[in-house]
Amino acid sequence: GPGSFTSLRVGLSMLKAFVLVTGKPVVGVSSLDGIAMNARTSRVRKALQVCVINDARRNMVYSSLYDKKDGTLVRRRE
Repeated sequence: GPGSFTSLRVGLSMLKAFVLVTGKPVVGVSSLDGIAMNARTSRVRKALQVCVINDARRNMVYSSLYDKKDGTLVRRRE
């Protein structure tokens, strides 16, 4: 998983405090979306599609397919 449950609780509590102090909004981002965003700035900029595959353990994977349109990524499948 992403870390111990206690670590997640501490991190989320710190985030909540940050939001309360600064008034800034918080937006959740899928880890697959975050990895796919690297394709906008890497050597694969000219690719028309991006496929992200991440190890989910136990002989499984998380995957998502994106189309590149007008400089943005649009998730096609997950």
